[in-house]
Amino acid sequence: ALRPGDVEGDGEYLLRAAIKVDAIREDLGSVGAVLDAQIQDAMLGRSTRFDPDVAKTRSEHARKALAMERNLRERIATLHENLMNSHEEAHLSPENVHRAVETALAMAGKPPLAPATVPGLPPGSAWTVPVYDDAWRDASVGLAHPHTGRIRPVVFDAALAAGRDDVVLAHLNHPLVRLSLRLLREEIWNPKERASLYRVAVRSVPGLAQPMAIVWSRLLVVGGDHRRLHEELLFSGGELKEDSFRREERLYAMEDAIRASHPFDSVPPHVFETLRRRFAKFEPSLLRACEVRSGDRLKGILGSLDKRKTAEIAAVGRLLDDLEANIRRELGEAESDAGYKQMTFDFGEAEKEEFKRDLGALRNRLARIPDEKKGEQDAVALHYADPRDLSFPAAVLFLVPETSVWGCRP
Repeated sequence: ALRPGDVEGDGEYLLRAAIKVDAIREDLGSVGAVLDAQIQDAMLGRSTRFDPDVAKTRSEHARKALAMERNLRERIATLHENLMNSHEEAHLSPENVHRAVETALAMAGKPPLAPATVPGLPPGSAWTVPVYDDAWRDASVGLAHPHTGRIRPVVFDAALAAGRDDVVLAHLNHPLVRLSLRLLREEIWNPKERASLYRVAVRSVPGLAQPMAIVWSRLLVVGGDHRRLHEELLFSGGELKEDSFRREERLYAMEDAIRASHPFDSVPPHVFETLRRRFAKFEPSLLRACEVRSGDRLKGILGSLDKRKTAEIAAVGRLLDDLEANIRRELGEAESDAGYKQMTFDFGEAEKEEFKRDLGALRNRLARIPDEKKGEQDAVALHYADPRDLSFPAAVLFLVPETSVWGCRP
């Protein structure tokens, strides 16, 4: 790499300027106005005039741009942190999203994803999406590289897709994932005769003292505009003894039991019949456990929704306030003596007319901001108004001790 002293004269000056600009960009972010165009013109011989007023104006624009860029980076960092927390709470790990897609493809009778080898990525992290010719054809949308047209594999981990254009991130709103989740939601509520997804599973757990029944339920919260505010899968349950049911209040205990469980190769008939009989006997208690769990979770959700409403109303206000301030500043600069002189001496007739039209458009936009701000904030308030919760039991998981009594390996 070149260093100052390797070149002479104006070349050395430009090299030093370029190095300085690069350092500023690295420290503070990219600001296009750091190197003033007047310096470039002077060094290239296109101009010998240096106007300090113009330089000052451009410097002020650069500082404003830098401040806006810093503020934007801070907002993006906050939103990213909130997104990561939401993913963790909802168990939206890359492995779970991948499993949901594979399950949906199998239910739909579609070819599964094929493992793909991508340089720099670990094996089993990238997948080739087959070409479908029916309702699933949208799953391939966006996979073609915009320049080469080559079909790219998908990954489910955002960290693996960062800074790469040879893979596509299959996020929650990607057509492949969206189609899969829609199919799974529909399948949950299909009538028994048309259902292809089992809603009862039996797994064994080493060291478990008594069988447990865990009910998965869907909690849906809708707002005043009847749109979804929150959706979540919850689980609740407890010990399912022969003569009693005890609700397990410790969620971590049920999570640990689920993680430690493993499936049966084939559930012995007497095991399933015993569990079925006990479930029917204590079904009201299990449903009551679902209601209690939904109620406990709803308390936290309502608090979060109230904070989210306040934050969104404030964000809308800040956004439009910033827009109003920027328009007023631009109008003030354009209508100042300096702006008028620039239009008078530097602009031709066509440019003057365009300049006047632009000013008129800015004034009209400024006049609409108060009503727009109120309308947007009212819409946010309506969206969060009078939240209602709906809970639907969806599936049952039986956990049984890993003992010979239950037909498992001793």
